[in-house]
Amino acid sequence: MFLKICAIGFSAFLAYDLVRFPLVPRLAYDLGAGPEMIGVIVAASTITGIVGKWLTGGLSDSWGRRRLLLIGCGVSAVMPLVYLLVRDYRALILVRALHGVTTAILAPVTRAVVSDLAPPNQRGAQLGTFSSAVQMGMSCGRGLGGVLLFWGGFRFPLLAATLAGCVAVWLVWTWPETAPRSPQASWRESVRTTFIEARAMLRSRVLVTISLVEASQFLVRGAIETFLPIYAIEVAALNDSHVGLLLGLQMFTLVLAKPLTGLWSDRVGRVPLISIGLLMSSALVWLIPRTTHLGVLSALVIAYSIGAALVTTSNLAWVTDLAETSEGHAGTTRYGASHGLFGTLVDMGHAAGPLAGGWLIARLEYTGTFLVLSIGLLVIGGALLWSCRRSIAP
Repeated sequence: MFLKICAIGFSAFLAYDLVRFPLVPRLAYDLGAGPEMIGVIVAASTITGIVGKWLTGGLSDSWGRRRLLLIGCGVSAVMPLVYLLVRDYRALILVRALHGVTTAILAPVTRAVVSDLAPPNQRGAQLGTFSSAVQMGMSCGRGLGGVLLFWGGFRFPLLAATLAGCVAVWLVWTWPETAPRSPQASWRESVRTTFIEARAMLRSRVLVTISLVEASQFLVRGAIETFLPIYAIEVAALNDSHVGLLLGLQMFTLVLAKPLTGLWSDRVGRVPLISIGLLMSSALVWLIPRTTHLGVLSALVIAYSIGAALVTTSNLAWVTDLAETSEGHAGTTRYGASHGLFGTLVDMGHAAGPLAGGWLIARLEYTGTFLVLSIGLLVIGGALLWSCRRSIAP
């Protein structure tokens, strides 16, 4: 069953990223959108995730995981065909927002499913392995999408995305329910319960803190992914193939590192690895704009990705740990709500990364910007330790 949920995550996110990059920016450009509007169009799906993840995660606790997974995978199979009907870039904003329902559902609910399946002493390893499967689907989607776009225009990657989405739907259709449903009778009552649960979890100092830690990590990551290519070309005098190498190394390292870092967090504990990861990330972010050598930049990107994996896999497992020990609730009924709230806060950070990076670079250039991001990670790490000083950390 664990391998099957990994296959569902791979297929669904393969379908999603077959459309997302590079097709959506190209389609928006062809429809007459300017640079600012292209940014809005690409970000529209992230905004849906920010609004929807906490709700869909909580609903999966009362409705059951399978029902939400079917909806999410169904959207990933149907929405690519809708892009074929778009004739105006303003309509593309709405289509992107609707397509964002895929990740708004699948991100928290699939993690809740893994939490249902994983033994307590294997949560980090299994959540890390699942995250790698999702990352592989996204990477393959972007690479294959670019090739198909080159070969056959917009239609080929969209049809391939529909096919991958149908595979995900079929896998979910044969999936048994993994978590007991709450006896809520109506949709309205389920939504009301989700609001109550979210409000209760916002009072959890540790859960909010580790969500903000991850949001900060993703803010820095979003800034690096956006502006490292520009730094590499404008400052380091590298070419596009070198940029592709750097971004590929980042993705490849994350895929390989997450299962191992998750396993370490099961054995060593969450807080030590998060602290080490934040220290690594902070130091490496500070070093990146201080070199223009391709080999050194590659080594820094690899090391930074390992630090990011240490933080992310430990945080995911810790969210599950906190959901199980939440006062007054049975363990499995809180996994979806916890991962949903976590995902909403993280998406805020990820969406803010390119905006914050651009604002800082315009004023402080690359060295000052990356110094500020480095200090920010140190401050967040200190806040984590302070927040947990009276808590029993796993």
